Amino acid sequence: MLGLLPGLAKKLVREIVFSGNLRAVASGLNGVVRSDLASLFKTYFLYEVSRVRRSAGGKAKLESVMLHQLITDLCLGLGLDWVFKFYTEFLLKKGVTPGFNTGNFALLVEKRSLSLSDFG
Repeated sequence: MLGLLPGLAKKLVREIVFSGNLRAVASGLNGVVRSDLASLFKTYFLYEVSRVRRSAGGKAKLESVMLHQLITDLCLGLGLDWVFKFYTEFLLKKGVTPGFNTGNFALLVEKRSLSLSDFG
């Protein structure tokens, strides 16, 4: 076993590369080269949205995507409020309602940066 985080990162990179999603691959390369966390999150979001759309089929309308609990709770714990704003703006531009899966609902609600009024 390669360890939780390195093993998970390698698996995610492998899945993104083999997904055929060239926008996600390009964004990921850009994020790695520039050490840009926003580009890396954009890569993850592009991949997740394309994966959900692909599994739902061509005729299905994607109305909402929930941010994975691991990502949501990690960002809550580390105070990475910019990730929530970035995620929300990213999905709203695509016409998709953002959702958040969390094991810490009280902290999620408490965060002022998560209120929809902050996002226009």
